[in-house]
Amino acid sequence: MNKEVEILYSRQAELFEMSPVQLMNLFFIDIALNGNHIPLLFDTGGTITLLSESIAERYHLSSLYDSVKAGGNSGIINTFSMALLPRFSIGNHTIVNAKAIIVPDKHLDFGLDEKGKPLKINGVLGWDLIRQFKWVIDPFNRSYQIEKPKFLENKKQLYWDNMPIISGEYLNQNMFFGFDSGNTESMFSREFIPYLESKIEKSDKIVGIDGVREEMVYLAKHILLRIAGQEIELKDISVLESNIFPTKDFTVMGLLGADIIQNHRCIIDFVNHNFQLVSSDCVI
Repeated sequence: MNKEVEILYSRQAELFEMSPVQLMNLFFIDIALNGNHIPLLFDTGGTITLLSESIAERYHLSSLYDSVKAGGNSGIINTFSMALLPRFSIGNHTIVNAKAIIVPDKHLDFGLDEKGKPLKINGVLGWDLIRQFKWVIDPFNRSYQIEKPKFLENKKQLYWDNMPIISGEYLNQNMFFGFDSGNTESMFSREFIPYLESKIEKSDKIVGIDGVREEMVYLAKHILLRIAGQEIELKDISVLESNIFPTKDFTVMGLLGADIIQNHRCIIDFVNHNFQLVSSDCVI
């Protein structure tokens, strides 16, 4: 019989440091499993938490009969096994009976960066668990504040449609975007093409856990979005001639990645459908 995930929340909000792991502009968080800290990528774009095969073997995680088909930005679909995490913690919050996708290590090895540093991760903390908490991500102090969410009001700023959806404004027009903190940079889909001032083409590599694909894209040299009351400047953004991910209820213009929260604290509170970007000098 499948057991439901259970969250044993700490009684109060908790502030703790980000994982010391640094990989480009991405954010990592340590989970405690069997007394060991494992850094995972904080990935709102990952529907389900996933771990590498080597981590699953090292900690003797029980395999489940379930399997799941999953893909990433490259558009390739693979079938993966599932495992049960009987008990682990994030800070003083304990998660019981969580499921995780188990992925061959090669899918989490993205080669080397420009400086020759390995681009390899243990896994990702996905939206299935991120949505269970209220988060304040602080890139300035490299910290997270997390707590049990409490419904107060529907802020109508954060939705779900195969991915977290947030609203933005461009040229005085309201638009919707997927929010993928596991992507280093934002990228737009074909819905955005009519808003391009010029159609400069370039070749770009689209990287995900499903592999790498190379395709011709348009280049948006400079985009100024207004998101959650803050102006966000994006430069040299790829605009694909395809849809980035399927949605049912929203027409999305693309994905906003980790680049939009490098200079702002970010509040994620799905219970209240609340997404905010807050400047460093504002009190939350």
